[in-house]
Amino acid sequence: MLRIVAAVFMLRGRVWARNTLTVLGVIGLVGVYYEFLSNPGTAIAHALVTIVAIVAMYLPNSNAYFRRPFPASEDI
Repeated sequence: MLRIVAAVFMLRGRVWARNTLTVLGVIGLVGVYYEFLSNPGTAIAHALVTIVAIVAMYLPNSNAYFRRPFPASEDI
């Protein structure tokens, strides 16, 4: 549930949501070790998808997205 809420706020450009998803992704990568013992194929796929997602959140275009001003801060 927390991942879904953080993903919604990340789409709105909130930096705290990106940081939260990064921490949860790293914790998930720690669990890949135990997953690898029972199902290696799924564990490798899980690790690759998680690493790609974490890297994609910190690419230059993503950083520009998070650095832009929030729409709520504009004068109405």
